[in-house]
Amino acid sequence: MKLSIWAWGGIVLSFGVFGLSAWLGFFQPGGISASEGAGDGGQPPDLKRPALQPKLAEELSGLPQARATSNESESSHRLFVSRTLLFIPNEEEQVQPMDPAFVTGDGIQVGWKIQHGFDPADPEVAGRDDDNDGFSNAEEFEKKTNPRDLASTPAKWVKLRFLSAEPASLSLEFPGKWTQEQEAQADRFTLRLRDTRIRSGKREKAFDIDVSTGDRLWVAATGKNVKIFRSEEEARQDPGIGTALHLIPIQIKSYQPNLGKRPDPVTQLEVAFDDSTLSGERLDGLRQAFVLSVDGKDARGQTLSRGVTWDVSDYRLISLVPGEGEMGPFRAGQTFSYSGKEFLFFEGKKDRAILKLLPENEELQVFPKTP
Repeated sequence: MKLSIWAWGGIVLSFGVFGLSAWLGFFQPGGISASEGAGDGGQPPDLKRPALQPKLAEELSGLPQARATSNESESSHRLFVSRTLLFIPNEEEQVQPMDPAFVTGDGIQVGWKIQHGFDPADPEVAGRDDDNDGFSNAEEFEKKTNPRDLASTPAKWVKLRFLSAEPASLSLEFPGKWTQEQEAQADRFTLRLRDTRIRSGKREKAFDIDVSTGDRLWVAATGKNVKIFRSEEEARQDPGIGTALHLIPIQIKSYQPNLGKRPDPVTQLEVAFDDSTLSGERLDGLRQAFVLSVDGKDARGQTLSRGVTWDVSDYRLISLVPGEGEMGPFRAGQTFSYSGKEFLFFEGKKDRAILKLLPENEELQVFPKTP
């Protein structure tokens, strides 16, 4: 088949282009000439790359490198190889971890919140009670208990608050020997008690009982009268006493006679006196010794305390634990159980109560509930 002149021309042109390309590729490799480098004396610019990480540097080492050799002329043909320049920072950015000991605005440490699954930035955490045990998360943080476990709670007595007081006092006096047929017997005496709530006319009513040294009595101030019993069993069987009212156990210890005559400080005449004393001990939680004097005067006529006065006010507390509420009444010297512990109601005041945790004898002050 005879080819046209146009076909022969295309064949010749194709072989010529192929040959030129092969010659340029295999016989005249070159790089970027000095005149084409940017800037300083025809030298390539100094690209200050940060140090590469070892693994990445190893991967990049296999890429083709374009460089100009000293024996190559500027007229040499050049082969351009495209490369991606990777700029890697010298040091990794440091992420500062949140300090677990940092205390947020609600008074709770960040670490404690994270430990128990709370958002450290949540402002509502402190006031919530997530396990519904009556204690806020802030209270559980303070006592180091688990705020998500109903069985892990602070001591319930920290929820006690002072509610009210009904003031009253009981006084003990020693009028002297028993004034009936047994008067001559030195071991028979009269013990007199007065409850400030009980009045006869304009004066407090007195309740007398005869006692001997060694006697043990149980005294109950009911607000209507003062009852004195010879045994606790007898007192508890009384309908007006029951098991709720606090009984004050007393033991008569000794009698110390002191009778005679001395000059009256006003008239200077000899007068008889009786400064005999009767001593005893209160045996409830207060464990107080007492001494009662007959006349209550010393040899110079100075007035002495004739007896002792005890607080028999009714104090009431209230528990803020859900499901509980008002507690009492309690009286000074009374022991009671609460939350698996024994407490002594040690002292009451107008604005607070003082308890003692037994047997540790740790003092706890109970203040009124704040609004």
